[in-house]
Amino acid sequence: MIPRVGGRAAASALALAAALAGLAAAAQGCTQADTVAVLPGVGAIDAGPAAPACVADGALLLLDPAGAPLCTGAQAEAAFAHALCACAELTTSDAFAADAFDSASGPYDIPQASGDVAVNGDVQANGSLDVRGALTSAGAGGIRFEDRLAVDGPLRGGGVLEAAAGRVEVTGDAELAAAITLAALRVDGRLRLPESAALQVSEAPELGALERADVSVAPPCACAEAERIDVAGEVAAFAASGAHDDALLGLTPASLSDASGAVALELPCGRFLFDRIQVDDGGLTVRVAGTAALLVASDITVAGDLRIELLPGGALDLLIAGNLNVSGALNIGDVVEPARTRVYLGGVGAINLNAPGLLGAHLYAPQTDLALGGGAELFGGVFVNRLLTSGPVAIHHDTRVRRSSSACPTSP
Repeated sequence: MIPRVGGRAAASALALAAALAGLAAAAQGCTQADTVAVLPGVGAIDAGPAAPACVADGALLLLDPAGAPLCTGAQAEAAFAHALCACAELTTSDAFAADAFDSASGPYDIPQASGDVAVNGDVQANGSLDVRGALTSAGAGGIRFEDRLAVDGPLRGGGVLEAAAGRVEVTGDAELAAAITLAALRVDGRLRLPESAALQVSEAPELGALERADVSVAPPCACAEAERIDVAGEVAAFAASGAHDDALLGLTPASLSDASGAVALELPCGRFLFDRIQVDDGGLTVRVAGTAALLVASDITVAGDLRIELLPGGALDLLIAGNLNVSGALNIGDVVEPARTRVYLGGVGAINLNAPGLLGAHLYAPQTDLALGGGAELFGGVFVNRLLTSGPVAIHHDTRVRRSSSACPTSP
């Protein structure tokens, strides 16, 4: 269930827009300076003052698919509880690490043990796994890895735990639904294992306690159709309300449907809507100067690089009803404050980050496979269908996102 703010809006588009505007008027005003949109053949466009719908601390009001007011901060807090949520599998070809930090206390430095990893399916790791937080895998195929598995928290698995030459260290409790086959095992807490499941460890296992009892692991990520955020529905509801602020940029929802050359937008506080964004022979740069929501009713397709930059005081919720297709490098957000950039995809597809790029954001794409090249370092968090890596990968979860609802305006 996605958190909502305020009561139900009326059925008509005009009533929906009025209800949304009423809630937004209760919010604190934005104080960003005028900004510009730069388009090929058009030049600089004075964006004018910020929209009255803004609040000062990183959250805006949109509409859920049923037309009820929806706070972007509350939605982010509900969506990004983990460093990684995978609806299908986690498959790695090398070392994988997840940890956490709180950007409210400064940039990533000393890793914290809140980098939880949750997988509805199996985990297949052709290398070490280092999780500074809880690790949950609900797949019946289990957790299979090479070398070493370290979990700084609880471990829960719906299948086997297998690595003939592998070593496992768990600082919390461990619950496995099937056999354990390892070279070494240390569980500081309690190990729970069914009576029928073999415990085969070459070295004597070090256990806080052993309990023989049935284990059942429910899928930890909300991936069923009824559970997923309906990104396309949210975009459609907002489009129907007509409450967008495109006029601040001197644009309309159709302005970026067939762009060419280098395209640059600088967004003030406000809610901006485009039918689609297509840049055929250049790159797209979006600079965010205030609290902004950018909604796209179809796909974003960029022939060159896509760069989304946060200026001081900027925060962005990017909702794409379809897919994100970028031929060049993908640079999104800010590694110092990843919680202030949230990207939601409603389409079914794949994103390949093998090219040089940067992710300092939280990505919600439960029907999209994410492929990461070797050496990828992600700041924020990811909620995807499956994660596949082709080299060492690290995810640093910004736990500040778990308090995003604190920025939500209160309803009158």
